[in-house]
Amino acid sequence: MNCNRPGCTRGGLLKRGMCGSCYQTWRNRQHAYGRFQPMNVDPAPAREYVRKFRDIGMSWKTIADLTGVTHTQLKELAQGRTTKIRRDNAEKILNTRLPASRYEVAVNNDLVPAIGATRRLQALMANGWAQTYLAERLGITNSRISELVHSQRECVTAERYHAIRQLFDELQLSLGTCTYARNLGIKHGWALPLEWDEELIDDPAAEPVRARRRKKDDVLGPKLERIEKVRELTAKGLTTRQIADQLKVTPRQIVRDRSAA
Repeated sequence: MNCNRPGCTRGGLLKRGMCGSCYQTWRNRQHAYGRFQPMNVDPAPAREYVRKFRDIGMSWKTIADLTGVTHTQLKELAQGRTTKIRRDNAEKILNTRLPASRYEVAVNNDLVPAIGATRRLQALMANGWAQTYLAERLGITNSRISELVHSQRECVTAERYHAIRQLFDELQLSLGTCTYARNLGIKHGWALPLEWDEELIDDPAAEPVRARRRKKDDVLGPKLERIEKVRELTAKGLTTRQIADQLKVTPRQIVRDRSAA
């Protein structure tokens, strides 16, 4: 293969598709103009960023799919077995948005912590939804959902987690009719749906904001009022951020309230 510089037919390529002579000439000129960028860069920033992906429990394959860098290169980088990294690979890594949690990118049979699914099922039962009804809606056996409700499983598939989350979003504003489920919630001290911050329910360290068991209108009133306010402000043309700032909630909460409106 010949040098890629116009008019040069020499072989023996050195770097960037150029022969030794052309590369040195090009390199000197780039230095003179202050435009030279080495092909390899300090791996430390990319290494720390990859470790952040790992800290939220993401697999090497998932990180590789997101960044476009092979899992072998990522592992060597994170484990400190490389002293340099190609500039383009470093940029791919650093330009990849860090997900808020592994739940955000987990799909199908990926395993995720079960705590968020457990809390949602417990909350629905505490709100009067029968375990058998929830199992039927989710298409799983009563014994399998019982394992989740009673914290006997550490992980669930991402597919099941998202199904439980979707069912929770659908039923959380409504009271079920099962007295047994409601009493079981009182016995075990399970939090009601509205006692959980929807941004924190998946966080193992999060705690519910406890409220007295009240009448339906008292429990749902503030949330329904906010949903109605979101509807009004949206009709006036306010952006999600503007509405969130005005109501002092997160933009994600506004998106949820819009879908419930």
